[in-house]
Amino acid sequence: MEELYESETTEVLEGIISVKAAILAKSRRVDNVFVDLEKYKKRDRKITAFVSFLKANGIKPEFCERGVIDAFVSSSGKDSGSTHGGVAASVGKREYSTVSDILSACAEKEGFCVYLDGVEDPFNLGYALRALYAAGAVGVILPGKERDGSAGVLARSSAGASEHISLARFSESDDKDARLRLVSDIKKRGIKLCCAAVSSESVPIFSYGDGFPMILFIGGEKRGISPEFADNSDRLIHIPYADESIRYSLPTATVAAVCGMELMRIKDKL
Repeated sequence: MEELYESETTEVLEGIISVKAAILAKSRRVDNVFVDLEKYKKRDRKITAFVSFLKANGIKPEFCERGVIDAFVSSSGKDSGSTHGGVAASVGKREYSTVSDILSACAEKEGFCVYLDGVEDPFNLGYALRALYAAGAVGVILPGKERDGSAGVLARSSAGASEHISLARFSESDDKDARLRLVSDIKKRGIKLCCAAVSSESVPIFSYGDGFPMILFIGGEKRGISPEFADNSDRLIHIPYADESIRYSLPTATVAAVCGMELMRIKDKL
């Protein structure tokens, strides 16, 4: 294992669900898959089924002691080391779509995509991606560059959805002019630009009727949505509360889940 620690492995995935998702989605290079030898010898049902899955996909598992897997996962330094359930993998970086790819697919399929603006916590991001993938979002655009070591957390918190859903990085997100160019590109493609924000002009998500394709901007709890997007939106939408006299900020993952599922419902009725 010493050589493995010193290799050019860029990410560590842990757990059957995360590793299986990466293999099925073909979202990244999978270098090695490590399996708990003791669990396999005891014919653990999940482990034996996973080993059969690996072999069916042309991947040879590497059997080793649990302590070795613990040490390998802990080497990623991302709050990991004991939740792998006997499975971990060394993998390459995630393969991303381009922003243009996602916008083109959104327009072609007359669906919806999402821009998650300012979501910094990888757990919250994972929860949001899980909900949006379930709701059928064409893709998700993320601002900035990928943070090394976040793949394992994203895969676990999203139950593998982060490997399956189409993702793009908007690397110029800190550039005001670049944000305005993105707005222009969205509108040229005939995509409705909507922002999740409460204002006197916002309408409840349940009554959204502007049609598709559309892109929904959802801001983080701390920074919200960049003004270039909010000020140029075609529609502001909000989630109505049962008691409008008390309004707390909802977690980004919750907003993504409610809005995503509602957009799926609205689109299915068209």
